[in-house]
Amino acid sequence: MQINDILNESRAIWGNKKCGLSEIIVRMGKVLGDICRYARNEKITDRVSENDLKKELGNMIVSGTRWCDDLGFDPRDCVVLAVAAQKRFRAYEGETAILSTEVGDLLAMGRLIWGNEKCDLDQVVVRMGKVFGDICRYGRNAKPSDRQDGEAELKKEMGNMIFSTICWCNDLGYDPDDCIKIAFEAQKEYQK
Repeated sequence: MQINDILNESRAIWGNKKCGLSEIIVRMGKVLGDICRYARNEKITDRVSENDLKKELGNMIVSGTRWCDDLGFDPRDCVVLAVAAQKRFRAYEGETAILSTEVGDLLAMGRLIWGNEKCDLDQVVVRMGKVFGDICRYGRNAKPSDRQDGEAELKKEMGNMIFSTICWCNDLGYDPDDCIKIAFEAQKEYQK
């Protein structure tokens, strides 16, 4: 599934009403909180809980894509910025061009950058919380005069949430496309 497909499906479910940054932060915090509850339980012991975790991971990808668009950003551009930043962070010397924003291709790029290093659920929560905190700081600190410089940082962090969550799904042993599908089903049901 392409990032544009995710956006189009999400818009089909939720329409064209757009959230502002403060509304996005509240919604993103709710999803993060749900994921934290699963981490607190330490071990996923039943299928229902596992499917709920997959749904919340998928929600972060699906909703994050829509939220980029809500803020006036092309979600693909946000993901490209995130990938470039993660390559710099890891001093990754390999392939630099992002040829596709297909979820499977993004996952492959993530595996190239991060290798076999995988996060467990507790590490996912910590790293997701860091990205969330960076987005919140932008919302708190950005004044009209410094929005242009900070906007690139916000775009990168929004892209980080999408790109990293795709990788974190895989880290936890889940297919990101399955998580996205579960999230779409849940969002369609919720929207009814």
